[in-house]
Amino acid sequence: MMNEEYQQAEPSASVNGRPKIYYHAAVYTPLEPFGAGWWRGECPLPNCSDSEGDSFNVYLTTRGEEIFGCTACGTNGNVLDFVALMHGDELDGWLSSSSDAPGGGSDDDNKNESPEIVWFHRLGEPQPRKFIVEKVGRKAYPLIVYGAGGVAKSFATLAGGIAIASTADTLSRWMGLQVLEHGHVLYVDFELDQDEQHNRVVEVCKGLGVSVPERLAYLSGRGFSRDATFARARKFCKEHKAVAVIIDSVGQAMTGDMDKNRDVNAFYRDYIEPFCAMDVTPMLVDHQGKIQAGEKHKDKSPIGGVYKTNNARSVLQFILDEYDKETKTLEIRVRTHKTNNEPTEPFGIRIKFSPGKVSLSTRELPAEETIDEERVPVAERILAALELEDHTADDLERLTGASYGTIRNKLSGLTGSKKVQEKGYRGRKKLYGSLSSSPPSAGASGDDDNKNGRKNGYVGPNEHLWRERQNR
Repeated sequence: MMNEEYQQAEPSASVNGRPKIYYHAAVYTPLEPFGAGWWRGECPLPNCSDSEGDSFNVYLTTRGEEIFGCTACGTNGNVLDFVALMHGDELDGWLSSSSDAPGGGSDDDNKNESPEIVWFHRLGEPQPRKFIVEKVGRKAYPLIVYGAGGVAKSFATLAGGIAIASTADTLSRWMGLQVLEHGHVLYVDFELDQDEQHNRVVEVCKGLGVSVPERLAYLSGRGFSRDATFARARKFCKEHKAVAVIIDSVGQAMTGDMDKNRDVNAFYRDYIEPFCAMDVTPMLVDHQGKIQAGEKHKDKSPIGGVYKTNNARSVLQFILDEYDKETKTLEIRVRTHKTNNEPTEPFGIRIKFSPGKVSLSTRELPAEETIDEERVPVAERILAALELEDHTADDLERLTGASYGTIRNKLSGLTGSKKVQEKGYRGRKKLYGSLSSSPPSAGASGDDDNKNGRKNGYVGPNEHLWRERQNR
């Protein structure tokens, strides 16, 4: 049972400028200031043998998070975790009334607290950046996977969870990228149910050629409050030291108006950032807005406020480049909208649906699929466009998205290097064509039905160029 002093304390705001967790912890053990935003004392947690009497630390992180950690027993977490450890089942009652509970407080609750100021020159050498998946999966930072309907983003994200939950010698890559940390993964589902997700897990595992990982767990949020669902998810992640938590989907998980940045920021602050504070990487499945006249898929962001992507470290967009109805195969282009200090070019994956099995593999992107990709060098985009047909500089500006001046400069260089030639005029505009006698090799696969890197019946963003080439 809670002692009298603790009962009187909750759900108090900061006391004398100290964080809430300090006050709650200090009820049980004397805590002395050890530095700016840092207090230390004897660990009050049950079953901890703190022989030194100073192993329990409470401090404010640079993000303003209130967390604790014990070097003797290895326990750590936030204020909710501390209350749960000290009071067990009584946490439910505390959650319902405490302003610390996610979704239950407001900005005013923190008005007596202040973030910590640090001096960079006192921090020494920075710690190496950590990733759970190379290039795109920064540890303890949100990763968004989004796209229009029908691009299998949930299946692909599930495949990522399976790869992380598997052992390194069983499955070491996701979409061709190296998985750098393996461990427990929790799939939090707000859209489907246990039976459907169970089918999907088995189908994807068969497609990947692995057994269902023992470290992959499922939690349904349908029919339950957001607070209860996320509290249960945090408890699981803490107990199992989870590597990642998958939220499918953000649109269903959010409360409030996703078009209002204030509500978006509140969702991330109250429900997503607590996972980050636990060193868990949130993998968020999200939807893309409908294409309007004159828009391109690559220019679309997750539906709702811009702070959805601003709050994430990595953002992966799935774009359908081709769908083969006969083989039920999706050709997907994956675009990275945010970088982690290393720009990542678009890459291709192939998702094939078979009876009882869903396969995911990598593929090389044909050059014609990357004509408008900013991260592909402009010269390469020009050559890809000219392989399909002759164009004017104005055409190339429209197709590639590069500026007219850049196009003119690159054409001059490509003409001088004998990769491009002048082909006459269209009206008063000079035409340019490729000197290459064969199409770009990036999409070649060797299959008879995939000549020039494209299957019959190509449907994609540059379909008109492909069809014109076939008709020549």
